[in-house]
Amino acid sequence: MPTKSEILNWRTDHLGAAAKTWGDQATQLDTAVNGAQGLLDGLQGSGQFVEAFRTRLKSYIDKTRPKVDKLKSAKQVAESSEQQLKGAKDKAVYAVHDPEDEDFNVNEDLSVTERRSHSGLDRLKRAIRRRWLQGILHTRAQELVATDNAIARKL
Repeated sequence: MPTKSEILNWRTDHLGAAAKTWGDQATQLDTAVNGAQGLLDGLQGSGQFVEAFRTRLKSYIDKTRPKVDKLKSAKQVAESSEQQLKGAKDKAVYAVHDPEDEDFNVNEDLSVTERRSHSGLDRLKRAIRRRWLQGILHTRAQELVATDNAIARKL
């Protein structure tokens, strides 16, 4: 379970940056592969050198195309997952702030405690509310971790 500080500082911007990097790399490799394919298609002549060049160039193209596809796929996953992770983080952050807005303390270990003492029925109502808010907070924290782990498995 993450701590309060970890939730509040959870990074989500890295997926957008990764998507851009992977997209740029895919574009560059795609351009190189298409150029190599054009060269291969237009290659004229025969002989040992030309055939060796043709074989090596085709091998390069065949090895590179799947890498381009993987980069494009990773870019798409990162782009679509960025909003998903941001949404999970936002829910967890709200779950941290909600008890604080109701005059409870949220501790680093995600326990929720009273800021001041109450008496009688108010104490009972607040104890029930505190447990409810703490349960929501723990659920949102676990959802954030699960979302992050699911995205990591996809990538």
